[in-house]
Amino acid sequence: MERRADTRQDPALALFDALDELLRRPDFDGASCLSPLHETADRDGGAHHRDLGGLVVSTETLEDYARQAGAPQPEEAGYQLQILLMGAIVSAGRGDDQAARRARSLAELLLADPRR
Repeated sequence: MERRADTRQDPALALFDALDELLRRPDFDGASCLSPLHETADRDGGAHHRDLGGLVVSTETLEDYARQAGAPQPEEAGYQLQILLMGAIVSAGRGDDQAARRARSLAELLLADPRR
């Protein structure tokens, strides 16, 4: 993501661009992406590593991206970015071919809000 990034917000937003590319692949299988999300749930708050068809994402990584974007509460923003990622995958699996782009727009708002 860092290679795709041009500004402080870009690592987080580049993740949604990469997700968009993944979701548009003809061989995309939403079920195979969602299954690991459910299987790796850890209620103790530890690191949650997700392999989304080659996109390895952890809550720590998302928190770091939020920190780089200047979010005053990067941990909270990291979890919010994770929700957007998972929501985009679910929506794409239900036929929304714009899901990652819509989630990216919400991520931009989340990261741009100085009250965060």
